[in-house]
Amino acid sequence: MQSLARIVLVFASVIALAAEAAKRPNFVFLVSEDNSVHYSRIYGNELAPMPAMEKLAAHGVVFDHAFSCAPVCSVARSTLATGMYAPKGGFQYHRRFAPATLPEGFRPWSQILKEAGWFTTNDRKTDYNFVHDIRTLWDINGKGSWRDRPDKEQPFFHMQSFGTTHESSLHFSAGEMAKEQLSTPKSAVQLAAYHPDTPTFRHTYARYHDKIRQVDEQMGRWLNASPRTGFWRIPLCSTLETTEACCLVGKDTPTNPVCTYRSWSGCPRTSRIWWISRSVHG
Repeated sequence: MQSLARIVLVFASVIALAAEAAKRPNFVFLVSEDNSVHYSRIYGNELAPMPAMEKLAAHGVVFDHAFSCAPVCSVARSTLATGMYAPKGGFQYHRRFAPATLPEGFRPWSQILKEAGWFTTNDRKTDYNFVHDIRTLWDINGKGSWRDRPDKEQPFFHMQSFGTTHESSLHFSAGEMAKEQLSTPKSAVQLAAYHPDTPTFRHTYARYHDKIRQVDEQMGRWLNASPRTGFWRIPLCSTLETTEACCLVGKDTPTNPVCTYRSWSGCPRTSRIWWISRSVHG
């Protein structure tokens, strides 16, 4: 609880400070789905190298005590969009009867940035659990980016989503399992104590390690899109967020409840904040 409050406070402070600055910073969120700290070499798993994420971490800040606020994607995404705990906003249910109405006067923070003069773009996932007008949240929602802003001096906030690691990637048949060739050795994966040591679980773990490598490659290509806009070389706040539900425990379990263990809700999060410091330690 304190973790989310501190993170929201940090970003609120960043926005407040930026409003006073002569040159306002840009913000980029790279969002992958259904991750946990157990699937990243930054957090000690040598089977899960993520060079692009590690490059961000080497020149930025690593959060080692960040947790997902919900064990299912739409709820977690709604908390990220609002900075509000799901029960507080009434959007704690994944597939609800009706979207929640946010408190009067409350605005998601992409809307706050948009109203403050940032050009806001989202590519592309939304699936929010609250009532919203997408046009008030984003200047562009879907295919598009900050490159489409009419004034190239205008600061921007861009959110880029990657679905490669979504829990649906772990749905496979017995035939697919028998034929699939994985890069991660099944014998090397470390199973959680509450998972049975079966061929299916070992295949599932190994497959997810492969998916983590794939999404890191996609992020790396995106970050190095071109020499002119490569994100390693321009002064912006580039943030890697993987704050949605976590793999293997917490989404569709065999009996299909949505529940989670605290040990698997820890989310990898790194931030590269050049406009504050080239390298921040602490």
